[in-house]
Amino acid sequence: TLALPSGPFAITSDGCSGATLGAGAVCSFVVQFSPPSTAPLTRGLAVRSNDPLRLTRTLLLAGGYFNDLIFADGFDGPF
Repeated sequence: TLALPSGPFAITSDGCSGATLGAGAVCSFVVQFSPPSTAPLTRGLAVRSNDPLRLTRTLLLAGGYFNDLIFADGFDGPF
């Protein structure tokens, strides 16, 4: 399940919420950034699972003067 507070970041495609994934399986989602200005903005995207060792992982999204969407924690793949 994905959870993102309202604001300049929005989940536009979600192939993960409600999906049952086996070990090593992946899912994908898309986050769109529509800033009201060029000021830097950040939000936390919560990714929840039923893995007892990692129930929730929060990914930091940042944008603004970066002129691009950035996963500030370096997240670029399955976890």
